Amino acid sequence: MDPVFSASLSLAYYAIILWVLPLYLGIGVVAIICVVAIYPISVGLSFSALSALLPLFMVTLLVVAIIICCKAKMGGYMVQNFYLKINIRLGHLKN
Repeated sequence: MDPVFSASLSLAYYAIILWVLPLYLGIGVVAIICVVAIYPISVGLSFSALSALLPLFMVTLLVVAIIICCKAKMGGYMVQNFYLKINIRLGHLKN
């Protein structure tokens, strides 16, 4: 199997896992998958294949970081929204 295709497919899986699962579970699952996958990749591939995968690895890190930041920001917005709704219902906030 083509290593670039396999790495691209794993990038798609990482993005889906991080987007679908809650943040604390998604980060753990992606970290475990990466640790388990590093050894066979590093032992079985030649240097030229590893150097060809380096740009894809950098893009993977960028996409994972973007997803984590977006989910963390959305979580903060949800907490703020719940806080405001509760205070409006209780009458603590006035127009």
